[in-house]
Amino acid sequence: MMNDPNVTALLDEMNRLQTGEAGAATATTGPVVPLRRVLGMRCGAELYGIDIESITEISKLTPVTYVPGAPSYILGVTSLRGQIVPVVNLRGILGVDSESAPWKKDGTGSGASAQAKPRIVVVHHGDVVAGFLVDAVTEVYDLRTALEPALGAATAGLPIKEGQVMLGDRVLILLHVPSLFARLVES
Repeated sequence: MMNDPNVTALLDEMNRLQTGEAGAATATTGPVVPLRRVLGMRCGAELYGIDIESITEISKLTPVTYVPGAPSYILGVTSLRGQIVPVVNLRGILGVDSESAPWKKDGTGSGASAQAKPRIVVVHHGDVVAGFLVDAVTEVYDLRTALEPALGAATAGLPIKEGQVMLGDRVLILLHVPSLFARLVES
Protein backbone atom coordinates (compact mmCIF):
# COMPACT_ATOMS: atom_id res chain seq x y z
CA MET A 1 0.00 0.00 0.00
CA MET A 2 2.77 2.43 0.88
CA ASN A 3 4.39 2.03 -2.57
CA ASP A 4 1.57 3.96 -4.24
CA PRO A 5 2.48 7.68 -4.05
CA ASN A 6 -1.18 8.77 -4.27
CA VAL A 7 -2.19 6.65 -1.27
CA THR A 8 0.87 7.77 0.67
CA ALA A 9 0.07 11.42 -0.05
CA LEU A 10 -3.56 10.96 1.06
CA LEU A 11 -2.52 9.25 4.29
CA ASP A 12 0.05 11.99 4.99
CA GLU A 13 -2.62 14.62 4.33
CA MET A 14 -5.07 12.87 6.69
CA ASN A 15 -2.41 12.68 9.41
CA ARG A 16 -1.58 16.39 9.02
CA LEU A 17 -5.26 17.31 9.17
CA GLN A 18 -5.92 15.18 12.22
CA THR A 19 -3.02 16.87 14.04
CA GLY A 20 -4.31 20.33 13.15
CA GLU A 21 -2.04 21.35 10.28
CA ALA A 22 -3.49 23.15 7.26
CA GLY A 23 -3.15 22.21 3.62
CA ALA A 24 -6.27 20.70 2.07
CA ALA A 25 -8.61 22.13 -0.53
CA THR A 26 -11.30 24.44 0.83
CA ALA A 27 -14.83 25.19 -0.32
CA THR A 28 -15.55 28.75 0.80
CA THR A 29 -18.89 29.82 -0.62
CA GLY A 30 -21.96 30.50 1.51
CA PRO A 31 -22.34 30.97 5.27
CA VAL A 32 -19.38 30.15 7.51
CA VAL A 33 -19.82 26.97 9.55
CA PRO A 34 -17.37 24.93 11.64
CA LEU A 35 -14.62 23.23 9.66
CA ARG A 36 -15.45 19.74 8.48
CA ARG A 37 -12.74 17.51 6.94
CA VAL A 38 -13.97 14.99 4.41
CA LEU A 39 -12.27 12.32 2.29
CA GLY A 40 -13.49 12.43 -1.31
CA MET A 41 -14.29 9.12 -3.05
CA ARG A 42 -15.56 8.33 -6.52
CA CYS A 43 -18.30 5.77 -7.17
CA GLY A 44 -19.33 5.86 -10.80
CA ALA A 45 -19.62 9.44 -12.00
CA GLU A 46 -20.41 10.83 -8.54
CA LEU A 47 -18.11 12.28 -5.88
CA TYR A 48 -18.95 11.17 -2.34
CA GLY A 49 -17.36 12.04 0.98
CA ILE A 50 -16.99 10.67 4.51
CA ASP A 51 -15.74 12.60 7.55
CA ILE A 52 -12.09 11.70 8.11
CA GLU A 53 -12.76 11.21 11.82
CA SER A 54 -14.62 8.02 10.83
CA ILE A 55 -11.83 6.67 8.61
CA THR A 56 -9.28 4.20 9.97
CA GLU A 57 -7.24 3.62 6.82
CA ILE A 58 -7.22 3.42 3.03
CA SER A 59 -6.06 0.17 1.45
CA LYS A 60 -5.47 -1.13 -2.04
CA LEU A 61 -7.92 -3.76 -3.21
CA THR A 62 -6.90 -6.97 -1.45
CA PRO A 63 -8.17 -10.53 -1.99
CA VAL A 64 -11.70 -10.90 -0.65
CA THR A 65 -13.13 -14.16 0.69
CA TYR A 66 -16.75 -14.74 -0.34
CA VAL A 67 -19.28 -15.14 2.50
CA PRO A 68 -22.22 -17.41 1.60
CA GLY A 69 -25.64 -15.94 2.38
CA ALA A 70 -24.39 -12.35 2.71
CA PRO A 71 -26.39 -9.55 1.07
CA SER A 72 -25.35 -8.79 -2.51
CA TYR A 73 -23.52 -5.59 -1.58
CA ILE A 74 -21.27 -7.39 0.91
CA LEU A 75 -18.47 -8.73 -1.27
CA GLY A 76 -16.92 -10.81 1.52
CA VAL A 77 -14.19 -10.36 4.12
CA THR A 78 -10.50 -9.56 3.97
CA SER A 79 -7.63 -9.35 6.41
CA LEU A 80 -6.22 -5.86 6.94
CA ARG A 81 -3.35 -5.59 9.41
CA GLY A 82 -4.43 -8.88 11.00
CA GLN A 83 -8.06 -7.80 11.48
CA ILE A 84 -10.89 -9.49 9.56
CA VAL A 85 -12.93 -6.72 7.92
CA PRO A 86 -16.14 -7.07 5.91
CA VAL A 87 -15.80 -5.52 2.45
CA VAL A 88 -18.89 -3.63 1.29
CA ASN A 89 -19.57 -2.59 -2.29
CA LEU A 90 -20.47 1.08 -1.77
CA ARG A 91 -21.92 1.16 -5.28
CA GLY A 92 -24.45 -1.49 -4.18
CA ILE A 93 -25.60 0.51 -1.17
CA LEU A 94 -25.87 3.75 -3.14
CA GLY A 95 -27.63 2.17 -6.12
CA VAL A 96 -24.80 2.98 -8.56
CA ASP A 97 -24.44 0.58 -11.51
CA SER A 98 -21.92 -2.08 -10.46
CA GLU A 99 -21.58 -3.52 -13.97
CA SER A 100 -19.24 -0.66 -14.93
CA ALA A 101 -17.12 -0.90 -11.78
CA PRO A 102 -13.35 -0.65 -12.41
CA TRP A 103 -12.70 -3.58 -10.06
CA LYS A 104 -14.85 -6.08 -12.01
CA LYS A 105 -12.88 -9.31 -12.45
CA ASP A 106 -14.33 -10.18 -15.84
CA GLY A 107 -12.71 -7.16 -17.48
CA THR A 108 -16.02 -5.58 -18.46
CA GLY A 109 -15.70 -2.76 -15.94
CA SER A 110 -14.47 0.74 -16.69
CA GLY A 111 -11.02 -0.20 -15.32
CA ALA A 112 -9.40 1.13 -18.51
CA SER A 113 -9.70 4.63 -17.05
CA ALA A 114 -6.39 5.98 -15.76
CA GLN A 115 -8.29 7.59 -12.86
CA ALA A 116 -9.79 4.31 -11.65
CA LYS A 117 -7.79 3.04 -8.69
CA PRO A 118 -10.14 0.94 -6.57
CA ARG A 119 -9.54 1.31 -2.84
CA ILE A 120 -10.99 -0.07 0.36
CA VAL A 121 -11.81 2.80 2.72
CA VAL A 122 -11.92 1.34 6.23
CA VAL A 123 -14.53 3.17 8.28
CA HIS A 124 -15.45 2.76 11.94
CA HIS A 125 -18.63 3.61 13.80
CA GLY A 126 -18.24 2.95 17.49
CA ASP A 127 -16.61 -0.48 17.77
CA VAL A 128 -17.84 -1.67 14.36
CA VAL A 129 -15.46 -1.59 11.38
CA ALA A 130 -16.20 -2.10 7.67
CA GLY A 131 -14.25 -1.59 4.46
CA PHE A 132 -16.12 0.25 1.72
CA LEU A 133 -14.95 -0.54 -1.81
CA VAL A 134 -14.84 2.63 -3.94
CA ASP A 135 -13.68 3.29 -7.50
CA ALA A 136 -11.01 5.76 -6.32
CA VAL A 137 -10.19 8.23 -3.55
CA THR A 138 -9.57 11.84 -4.53
CA GLU A 139 -8.36 14.11 -1.73
CA VAL A 140 -9.22 15.51 1.69
CA TYR A 141 -11.51 18.52 1.49
CA ASP A 142 -11.92 21.22 4.13
CA LEU A 143 -15.60 22.14 4.08
CA ARG A 144 -16.48 25.49 5.60
CA THR A 145 -19.98 25.86 4.15
CA ALA A 146 -23.38 24.59 5.18
CA LEU A 147 -24.59 21.44 3.46
CA GLU A 148 -27.50 21.63 1.08
CA PRO A 149 -30.08 18.83 1.21
CA ALA A 150 -28.96 15.90 -0.95
CA LEU A 151 -30.91 15.46 -4.15
CA GLY A 152 -32.65 12.18 -4.89
CA ALA A 153 -34.63 9.78 -2.79
CA ALA A 154 -33.25 8.11 0.31
CA THR A 155 -31.53 4.83 -0.50
CA ALA A 156 -33.76 1.95 0.69
CA GLY A 157 -35.60 4.29 3.07
CA LEU A 158 -32.48 5.38 4.99
CA PRO A 159 -31.01 8.91 4.92
CA ILE A 160 -27.56 7.69 3.83
CA LYS A 161 -26.87 10.98 2.05
CA GLU A 162 -26.40 13.66 4.70
CA GLY A 163 -26.18 16.54 2.26
CA GLN A 164 -24.16 17.98 -0.58
CA VAL A 165 -21.85 20.89 -1.25
CA MET A 166 -20.46 22.46 -4.42
CA LEU A 167 -16.71 22.16 -4.95
CA GLY A 168 -16.04 24.32 -7.99
CA ASP A 169 -18.00 22.66 -10.77
CA ARG A 170 -18.42 19.33 -8.90
CA VAL A 171 -20.94 18.27 -6.30
CA LEU A 172 -19.66 16.37 -3.26
CA ILE A 173 -22.33 14.23 -1.61
CA LEU A 174 -21.58 13.68 2.07
CA LEU A 175 -22.50 10.24 3.40
CA HIS A 176 -23.97 9.74 6.87
CA VAL A 177 -21.82 7.06 8.55
CA PRO A 178 -24.38 5.98 11.22
CA SER A 179 -26.97 5.36 8.47
CA LEU A 180 -24.45 3.37 6.40
CA PHE A 181 -23.76 1.10 9.36
CA ALA A 182 -27.46 0.86 10.24
CA ARG A 183 -28.06 -0.39 6.71
CA LEU A 184 -25.37 -3.04 7.16
CA VAL A 185 -26.76 -4.19 10.51
CA GLU A 186 -30.36 -4.52 9.31
CA SER A 187 -29.35 -6.79 6.41
